[in-house]
Amino acid sequence: MNRETKQWLAHDINTSAETLAALANDKWGSVRLAVAMNFNTPVEVLEKLSKDKVFEIRSSVASNPNTLPVTLAGLAKNKNSIIDFWIAAHKNTSAETLAILAARNDSGVCCAVAKHSNTSVETLAALALNEYSQTRMWVARNENTPAEILEKLSKDSLFEIRFGVAQNKNTSAETLAALAKDEFECVRLSVAIHKNTSAETLAALAKEDNCLIGCAVARNMNTSAETLAALAKEDDQQIRWWVAQNKNTPFYVLKTLADDEDLKVREAAKSKIDLLSPEMSIEPVSRKKNPGGFVKLKI
Repeated sequence: MNRETKQWLAHDINTSAETLAALANDKWGSVRLAVAMNFNTPVEVLEKLSKDKVFEIRSSVASNPNTLPVTLAGLAKNKNSIIDFWIAAHKNTSAETLAILAARNDSGVCCAVAKHSNTSVETLAALALNEYSQTRMWVARNENTPAEILEKLSKDSLFEIRFGVAQNKNTSAETLAALAKDEFECVRLSVAIHKNTSAETLAALAKEDNCLIGCAVARNMNTSAETLAALAKEDDQQIRWWVAQNKNTPFYVLKTLADDEDLKVREAAKSKIDLLSPEMSIEPVSRKKNPGGFVKLKI
């Protein structure tokens, strides 16, 4: 076979593992490169190619989704920033290898490590102090970053990092309460949306003259009945519509919204009333007054 035919075979995802293994020994670097790039190349062949003298081949092995953690760890010994980046971005890279890469303090590599789902808490803690703002931003967004690290990042001078903290599912109610006072609307809006935000913080945010934040508070499942009752009086019909949708909205508020001037608000409230009516048709009363314990309500 000539070189062009070999390259075509090496690129083809339908080429057998046996043929790819044979082509990995070809004298032509372009053929071996195509094997390294092929998603069907067996892991043992990728391991062999990870030691190839041609840089582009080793780099392609680092980016191949099938490459094993042990092979990636070996490639990290190249200490090349391009290969390091591909390793740091690879889904199979181990926490130990990611820690080694982070210690080299290359900006692009550190960002990739900070984003990675396998990065350890210890490495994330170190990267939270990194000089590169993009790295700290990705630590703030990483779903494995614990609350105590996020609390420190919430005080960062850059709003992009505080924004990331406000969006992270691990951010504590205490940190969110502090971020609710942030000067940037996008940070406060993220707090209003967050599932960990306390009723007290949501009540404070509800007082803002801001439609987006008001809607976010109205739809948050942690918002108290008292805050929802107050929001039901807002001029903005979008806020009132979200109040009508919230499971915490008191029945008397829904009854008021059922007569709202806005059609969509009325319909939302009436739909909720229809769902709740069977539950609201009885209420517990003192057994001293009624041995049955319940009395019918007129709605």
